[in-house]
Amino acid sequence: MQGNPEQKRVFLVLRRMVDEGIVPVEKVRNNPKVNPKRTFTEVLEDLIKDGIADENKVKDFFVKFFGYRPFDREVHRVNIDKSVLEKISPNFMSKNKIVPFSYENN
Repeated sequence: MQGNPEQKRVFLVLRRMVDEGIVPVEKVRNNPKVNPKRTFTEVLEDLIKDGIADENKVKDFFVKFFGYRPFDREVHRVNIDKSVLEKISPNFMSKNKIVPFSYENN
């Protein structure tokens, strides 16, 4: 697969999520929101927002396959401006187990 590393990462992680039953393949394939020009965070946020992926299953997936520790959102609540997160390299995030994830109640 050619393309930039972010596109490859999005594809590989989504494929693994499909293999594990986190997201159904028919909801990912040909979905205009699953676009390689978008970041993985944007794609994942839309899949959760649209009810295609369950937020808790996604969290469990990251704990299981990437060794991230589960967190309690009341204990580990950190708000970092999106412009700051965009300046952090995916490699640094991976090494330091940072998962940029956002959600809104309303």
